[in-house]
Amino acid sequence: MKRKITLKRLVIVALFLCLTFSFKSLLVTEAVAETKYPVRPILTIVPWGTGGGIDTLCRQISELMSPMLGVSCPIKDVPGATGTIGMREALSKPADGYTMVAMTAGTFLQTMLGKLDYQLNRDYIPLVRLAVTESLFFVDPKAPWQTGSELLDYVKKHPKEVAVGVASITGGDGRVLGRLAARGIKFKPIVYKKAGERYVSVIGGHNPVLLEQYADVQNYVKAGQLVPVLSLTNERVEPYLDVPCMKDVGIDGWTGESANWQSLVMKAGSPAVSVKTLTEALDKIMHSETMIKYFQNKGLDVKVGYMNAENLGKFLEDQKRNFDSKYLQLSKELLE
Repeated sequence: MKRKITLKRLVIVALFLCLTFSFKSLLVTEAVAETKYPVRPILTIVPWGTGGGIDTLCRQISELMSPMLGVSCPIKDVPGATGTIGMREALSKPADGYTMVAMTAGTFLQTMLGKLDYQLNRDYIPLVRLAVTESLFFVDPKAPWQTGSELLDYVKKHPKEVAVGVASITGGDGRVLGRLAARGIKFKPIVYKKAGERYVSVIGGHNPVLLEQYADVQNYVKAGQLVPVLSLTNERVEPYLDVPCMKDVGIDGWTGESANWQSLVMKAGSPAVSVKTLTEALDKIMHSETMIKYFQNKGLDVKVGYMNAENLGKFLEDQKRNFDSKYLQLSKELLE
């Protein structure tokens, strides 16, 4: 017996065909989305205050990356807790390839101290190392010490008396002060979350000493508002060859404790196409004439600071192996 083709059956068949077509279209759309990247803005979270070295560096990279990838590349500053607040926010976002985060030496230290439960490759993956800078002690032009030797001699005789403006006591600055404290040279650290406040604290006469990277304050140096008196390196380095280094003041074997490096990483599990696209774009940007001139104006050499993703990964593993927390503990004791 032949079945009657009712209106109800026709509607059911039509709905089935529509759903099948929609499902196949969705699969095609997803497949295209997986190969087309980027299709929306790529955010870079900077876990430090506006106006600092890593903030200005990331903004420069963003300006070059946006036209290269055809999407906007906004910057969001999320300062606090030596970069841990911004790092947490970045890694709490989906692993979709649309969020990068700037990781510095100070923030990386927090993973070593257990303040950030993030591990390389498990939680985040490297993209590029941007720069390496060394710290110096700068003083107010009216300060009673105009040489590194005078400054350290006075601090050694007057422990915890001389205030020094720092970015953090638990990051790279803390390692520096801890290493000096181990030699009986004990400063009084004053922490400023915002870079501008840190600089003004010395220029305005609130603190006599500043611990900072040369690139970040070179304009103040050129204007005569800050005087570099000691380079925290074992040898004198450009562009401040006239500034004494640690060896010049009788401290040998200073092995880069003051080095501050900056990098970009992203959440582990991000799509391969996003990782490939971003690493290739960052490689081109870092070798562009614009960036080379940018670093030269900052007194830095891109050849020294730059590392691709693979070499940055190896560098971070070396940092983990060589970590020693005792100097950070000594720096904390300076606050007591």
